[in-house]
Amino acid sequence: MPHVSGSSRLSSRLRQPPASVRAGAERVIPDVLWAVTALLRDRILRFDPQAPLWPDRDRLVVSSPSLLPLRSAFALAETAPPSSLPRSTQDELFGLAGGLPGQAIAAASGMALAEQLLARRFGRSLVDHRTWLLALPGDLETGVALEAAVLAGRFRLERLAVIVASPDAAFPATREDLTRALDRIEASGWSVRRTSGDDPEALMNALTGIRRARKPSLLVCDPGKTPIVLPSEPMVPRGQAARRTWLRRLNQHAQRAEFERIMDGRTIPRLEEDFLRLWRMKPHDEQEDETALVQEGLLGQATLADLLPELVSLIGGAEAASLLGAPTKTSHHTTLTCGPREPAMVGLMNGLALHGGLLPCGTAPLSSADRMRPALRFASLARKRLLCVLVEDSPDAASALWQQVEQLASLRAMPHLALFRPANAEEVAAAWLGALRWSDGPSVIVLGRNLSEQTDAFSFPSSRARRTARGPECGGYVLEEATGGAGRRNVTLIASGPELSVARQARAMLAADGIRAAVVSLPCWELFTRQDRTYRDAVLGTQPRVAIEAASGFGWERWIGERGVFIGTEEFGMASGVDPLYQSFGVTPTVVCAHVHACLNRESRAGQTGGAQSLRSQGRRMRATTPS
Repeated sequence: MPHVSGSSRLSSRLRQPPASVRAGAERVIPDVLWAVTALLRDRILRFDPQAPLWPDRDRLVVSSPSLLPLRSAFALAETAPPSSLPRSTQDELFGLAGGLPGQAIAAASGMALAEQLLARRFGRSLVDHRTWLLALPGDLETGVALEAAVLAGRFRLERLAVIVASPDAAFPATREDLTRALDRIEASGWSVRRTSGDDPEALMNALTGIRRARKPSLLVCDPGKTPIVLPSEPMVPRGQAARRTWLRRLNQHAQRAEFERIMDGRTIPRLEEDFLRLWRMKPHDEQEDETALVQEGLLGQATLADLLPELVSLIGGAEAASLLGAPTKTSHHTTLTCGPREPAMVGLMNGLALHGGLLPCGTAPLSSADRMRPALRFASLARKRLLCVLVEDSPDAASALWQQVEQLASLRAMPHLALFRPANAEEVAAAWLGALRWSDGPSVIVLGRNLSEQTDAFSFPSSRARRTARGPECGGYVLEEATGGAGRRNVTLIASGPELSVARQARAMLAADGIRAAVVSLPCWELFTRQDRTYRDAVLGTQPRVAIEAASGFGWERWIGERGVFIGTEEFGMASGVDPLYQSFGVTPTVVCAHVHACLNRESRAGQTGGAQSLRSQGRRMRATTPS
């Protein structure tokens, strides 16, 4: 074997890292992974330490905090200390370690998918790199990792390599679990290899062979019986030379401006104006069937895809796939079907976002939210922008026994995640634009099922000048004011999604009883929270508030206050059809009116009692201060 080149600085860092880095790592990280990291950097990786975020660099990431010493030693050897690096660089170096076991497999697959899609668009002269993941054996045994392995094999992500160290022979059960996982991964279309951890030549040949593979690669390094010794020689800065050559190609590339735009994360000019223009030109279905709102939401996604070539659509779940139709592949937009692998789908979306240059958008049933939660939480933790469209389940479908109750509340409770639940076409357009503006983390657009009684729900402003009043773009707004104006309100009805039609019908019924009600739409709590206090108070009003949502009321107390009433459900519903389901939930205009009457009666009694107590207290104060 020829000598394995490596700078003395890198060798010392990786073989004998600083005490602050290596402390406690010997018990967790096998020696072979330290050697693999050194070989990758010395002989394999395309990496320029002078430009750690060079777009065509090889990505080297780890799957667990326990493996961070490897990446930290790499960073300390080749760049500045991690604490002094920019936030974006730290995300690149350590980002994948924050996920639960198996999430890094899916995210690394997404990074390799991003490389494939960008190379298809810009050519190998600008995009020609690999993704290397150092993982733990337990990562391979998780469900999300096996799902991601299937998708990586289906998409033929040949630029993906996962490297693990085999468990010690003292743990036979763990080794058996790993063997079963390897069999499943190899059956998914991967190239699986094993090599000895104490043979530098075999290790180097295995790493070199990965670059020749035409499949996703998995390398298992068996523990060696003796410590591995790597020769140390002056390193040739191949990464710097590769980057200089790449920069020359970039300067001569016909699509240089577009490539730099998407890699910098800059949006196209006048995107919002063009979106609204195309949106109004598209045929909007005026029929009020159950899926009308769902179709409007998917139409918004199609409109966005026409404008943003960096948008990548992924479809999870059978129903979402049937609504979107067959996958399409054009020069600027790709739709990929992931099937019932929603956890891996969102994991791939995390990798697409971490890689840069692409905006992932996934569509799945809302009932999959619990399975997608770890990946969504990772996106929120990393504050990476991705879009999710979740379609509420049909009561007539096979999943009718799994009706959503707590999903909305749990998603709203996730930090840095913005949830949009639009009620009509105008709110759908505002939701897509709001999701594009939301840069703190993932955005989730929930599309509900329409009630048959819904009226005028899909009216959309014509091409006339946009109104000046603040509306859906604020996350909450007054849809219908009380008769006589805000000062004449008796009650405020607050709703989101399809339940807005229930609030509107209840308003009409209350008007017949002489009760003046305002209807407030609250499609996005996160955006509404960011509005000024004066605006929020004007929208919600000072009178009793009644919130309506066919889900759990957890969290609604922040909007309705102590005097308010929530009408929803805390139980799973079972019914055939949307209207019967809402009736079983007790979310109907008649029930809303009954609660409003009861609430106002309590207010009236409390006011009378409070007034009498106030007069008595005032009399006592007057007697106490009267001179004798």
